[in-house]
Amino acid sequence: MIKVAVVGTNGLAQYIANSIATQTSHQFIILSRRPSPGLTARGWQVLQVDYSNPADLKFKLAGVDTVISTVSGNAQLALIDAAAAAHVRRFVPSEFGGPPSLRPQNDLLDNGRRAAILRLHQHEPSGMRFTVFTCGVLYERFAPGGMAASQIGLRSNIGQEGDYLMDFRRRRAQVPYLNSAGQPATICMTSAADVARFVVAALDLPSWPREFRLRGERLSVRDVVAIAEEIQGRPFEISGHTRSSLQDALTYARAVGDHARETRVHHLIATAEGRYDFVNTNLNQLVGVRPESFRDWLKIVPTKGGKVISCVLYNMRPVAGWGELPRRSKIGIFMCQLAYEALTKWGCQNGSPTADRANADLYLPICITNEALSKIGNWIKARYP
Repeated sequence: MIKVAVVGTNGLAQYIANSIATQTSHQFIILSRRPSPGLTARGWQVLQVDYSNPADLKFKLAGVDTVISTVSGNAQLALIDAAAAAHVRRFVPSEFGGPPSLRPQNDLLDNGRRAAILRLHQHEPSGMRFTVFTCGVLYERFAPGGMAASQIGLRSNIGQEGDYLMDFRRRRAQVPYLNSAGQPATICMTSAADVARFVVAALDLPSWPREFRLRGERLSVRDVVAIAEEIQGRPFEISGHTRSSLQDALTYARAVGDHARETRVHHLIATAEGRYDFVNTNLNQLVGVRPESFRDWLKIVPTKGGKVISCVLYNMRPVAGWGELPRRSKIGIFMCQLAYEALTKWGCQNGSPTADRANADLYLPICITNEALSKIGNWIKARYP
């Protein structure tokens, strides 16, 4: 048994913490800038940290074997320094994307990743090793509310629904069909929940390489959109892009000073350049994780517009009568207790929860039409008065 520090309280961090709690006997702590009573209520140890205080960070990391980071920028750099000072054995930086080797030197999409890798190299003489988990694109980019609904990628400028490649519910897509070699552009993808399962399964492996590569699917972007069209049952409005048209879009975004649009175009260019693609994996073969396919994951995403809410998950067990609900109402792990809290305790106004996010357990993006919202509410109220 080892001690693990999960750093951050976003959706991915909480998936990782939950996987450690349910799949292993390892001890773990969660490091957070703010108190998280909801996480503490689950029996998880949450330590509040000050990233500007090296002594505090080092103290909180005492006895930790492995650090798994989901924070970035200066906070992660301070974390790396403190981990080395605390004699942490392994460090997992906040990468969880395409292969780092494919990133250019001056990458607009870097978000402090290069600096973190350089800092980790500098601390190798201390004995601390690091491993990057490369997983490609997260399925959650195509979820209702985008990655932001799961509190992932909030600073990425592609965190919202429809910011990357396609808007599933509105049936629109921006597709760079071909790569620079004239071949179909391809991406690797994985769900955030499966990324967590892979990372946690790797904790028990005897040795770690510099990079673990894992994935749920490897698909051409054409097939990604085709799967979405098949599930929707209707064609998408598709804007096909060439390298030239993407460059024109980039020039325009810069001319009008639209940094968010510029970032989105850069992600499409990165897709065309194959920066989210890798042929071989080395972690899928080593652990017993069976990742969910993109098709199966997308099937439970609502096909129509509706309210997007971030709810708090207190209980991950199905309840009696769950099978009575129609399939489209079973959104992810949308349990009846979760719906009850969302509909009756806090209520949702304009698609935003009135609950204090600092007290949340696990945020889940949930999208339901007004009609379905009413039906589920009536169903739950009848059984849980």
